[in-house]
Amino acid sequence: VNPISGFHNYTGDQSAIIPHAKLQLESVPTPQHDAAKLMYTTGTLTKVNYIPQKSGQLAAWTHTFSALVVEVDEDGDWFVRQLHADKESGCFYDLGKNYTPQGVTSDHDIEAVNYGDLHGISIDSNVEHACWNGDGNILDTLRPKYQFLHDTLSHERRNHHNMKCPLYLFRQYSGNAECVREEVEITTALVAKLDRGFSERVIVDSNHDQALQKWIVEQDFKKDPVNAIFMLELTLDLYKAVESGKEFHTFENACRKVDPRMNSVRFLREDESFRICGNIECGSHSHNGNNGARGSVMSFRKLGVKHNIGHSHQCNIKDGVYQSGMSGNLLQGYNKGGSSWSHSHILTYKNGKRTIITQKGNK
Repeated sequence: VNPISGFHNYTGDQSAIIPHAKLQLESVPTPQHDAAKLMYTTGTLTKVNYIPQKSGQLAAWTHTFSALVVEVDEDGDWFVRQLHADKESGCFYDLGKNYTPQGVTSDHDIEAVNYGDLHGISIDSNVEHACWNGDGNILDTLRPKYQFLHDTLSHERRNHHNMKCPLYLFRQYSGNAECVREEVEITTALVAKLDRGFSERVIVDSNHDQALQKWIVEQDFKKDPVNAIFMLELTLDLYKAVESGKEFHTFENACRKVDPRMNSVRFLREDESFRICGNIECGSHSHNGNNGARGSVMSFRKLGVKHNIGHSHQCNIKDGVYQSGMSGNLLQGYNKGGSSWSHSHILTYKNGKRTIITQKGNK
């Protein structure tokens, strides 16, 4: 059922590839300053041939025609990508190329990229270089039709997890890092860098984005003079929307209030569906799970619908559910101990097949 089970420490601190008919990926915690350990399975090139009983039926359902390509550069850095073939034709994409029985064609645009969670104010410069700023970056090379942004706002300056910690608040004060409006402006400036005529930016409603409304609802402006005016402006807009019965999104309102360039960005609402390639749901961040529980890869796997999700900052592939990693700094201050976080992003091809790519530095 889980081909990676039992192998988590089998190769020590080294990543590994396990041959198996399922295509999976799991990120395993390592000491804080080491790269996350990634455990891959391959999928198979073998035709379906299982016994017609429960175990055979389940195995046939997750039987995946796929392989992995591994590249090692001159510095010894390694990179792994999934090659997921169409079950009827055997054709598959790898980055901008399409491999068919008739030959290989190049310069294909992809359908979408799901960046790892942005956490705007703490975006990692290596991610910016590899994804949209540097030579040969993902955005300008693969030209995705959609860019999905998760945890776009970090909301570090007044996050509810830290509001009761006087040391944290004093650190923000002494570092002149208290202004929430300024953090929103830094975040929108980042989103503006992703503007391309060929690509739609879609902000997926996420728990860190929602923390902005939680802040204005729960905190007292009279105790926060630095943010009082912005807080009151957002609160008034929210209350007017409630009074009129209009659908309202505080993070969207804040972004468009400080930066008119955000008018061309699509903001999804909580639980709003956004499907690509017909059947891949991209509207869930995954902080909310099933029946009021917290979300996880396994809870989304139960839904029986393909998903591209974020939230956990660690990459995963579990039977149709793909989870991106992190785009912000891997040391956020609140993640203690071992870590499975990585700078990993989901690429979705035009035929609905996907791969997860993980950066090594700015490569």
